[in-house]
Amino acid sequence: MIRGYVTSRSFGGLCIPVPAQNSCLRELARSRSVAYGLPPLEHKFENCYMQLFTVLRSANKGDTIAMYSVAMLPINSPKKMDAINAIAIEKNLTLLFVLEGVECSSTRDISNIVSSYLLREIFSNHCKV
Repeated sequence: MIRGYVTSRSFGGLCIPVPAQNSCLRELARSRSVAYGLPPLEHKFENCYMQLFTVLRSANKGDTIAMYSVAMLPINSPKKMDAINAIAIEKNLTLLFVLEGVECSSTRDISNIVSSYLLREIFSNHCKV
């Protein structure tokens, strides 16, 4: 099963409407011939990831958690990322990011994609022409 996670907040400099995020996630599930669980909408509050943790905790072992982008994760909060990794390991979850076309099935995968994203963010902020 693919469980979705969506937010109405902007992320990574993008503001993707929730119906568009849902459409991408639903199409992903359809293309893989697996069930898709309609996601709860994340709260609008900055740095709130309550619904993300709800999705992670309610997932069954081996499920895939899909979201539009890596930028939707709390990448600037090591404590929250550690908690996400712990749940993902315990439940053998796969995290899938549609925009980046990346699937993470281990702590190392998640760390690598988050590190890459943070580096891209640093360079884009410091190398403006």
